Amino acid sequence: MTTEITLCSTSSRQAGEQLFGTATRTDYWLALEVPQLWGRKAFEESDLPADVKNHLSKALETRPNTRLQLIKKGPGFAGEGITFFVAVNHEEQPNLYEFQLTRYEDLLDLDIAGIWVERQEFWQYDRKEAIFLTCTNGKRDPCCVRFGLPVFEAMKKYAGENVWQTTHVGGHRFAANVVTLPHGAFYGYLAPEDVSVIVDAQRAGTVHLPRFRGRSCYEDHVQAADTFLRQRTGLRELYRFKLIEITELTPDEWTFHFGDLLTQETYCVQVRRELAPVAVLKSCGEESPERLTQFKLVDYAAYGEVDRVSLPH
Repeated sequence: MTTEITLCSTSSRQAGEQLFGTATRTDYWLALEVPQLWGRKAFEESDLPADVKNHLSKALETRPNTRLQLIKKGPGFAGEGITFFVAVNHEEQPNLYEFQLTRYEDLLDLDIAGIWVERQEFWQYDRKEAIFLTCTNGKRDPCCVRFGLPVFEAMKKYAGENVWQTTHVGGHRFAANVVTLPHGAFYGYLAPEDVSVIVDAQRAGTVHLPRFRGRSCYEDHVQAADTFLRQRTGLRELYRFKLIEITELTPDEWTFHFGDLLTQETYCVQVRRELAPVAVLKSCGEESPERLTQFKLVDYAAYGEVDRVSLPH
């Protein structure tokens, strides 16, 4: 007799959990094609040569906020060689580099640190088109394959070779999860019918707020402030705002100043972190739900206004 587990994504959706402010903080991304069945600990359990694993592990240790994703294509995308992406996720002008390897040992001769600082010798590998990574690692969490695989298939039909399956990106309960690189834009709760909207928004240089988890170049509280600002202004351009300053009022409350890169206007957003009203399962198979945190918009103002706009508490 088998016991049916409660899906964490279902738990999260039913609770109406706040989606934004949940992107995994990442400045540097490595995405390596490894077309095999991934285990729960995908990188550690992979068939990659030991010296390659050691080389990549050391690279990850050299810089904070760095992630390694294993990626693969679905059926019908068999290609030659091994694809390796490196994304540098700047706030304003992120870049994506693409390399075609003959064998995994080629990584041992690749100056990953040099790519991160964007040395001129690597400019020839600059990729202009974004890629979409859909988490389908069912060994890590059942929700990722149950919800992620249909989204991957739909996105593959719509955006073709720019779409990859990937290992865990963080936040099983928000499955299906998609990350766009080099922009580091996270989306969650996706269904196949959302695919065209997400891809079209990315191609237009905008974000789709209803499924937006945040930008990985920001910490979670900054992601929340950025989203609240977009909600209030109605501005969706991915690189419209620049974070100028953060003032910590308490350990769970901050004031943020953002600049509008187009109009030079400045915005002030005050955000507080608080306990969510409803408990959720963080992962499938957990015995009991937890009350996690969410963010609340406390105050908002656009400089140049006569009176500061205060929101009700």
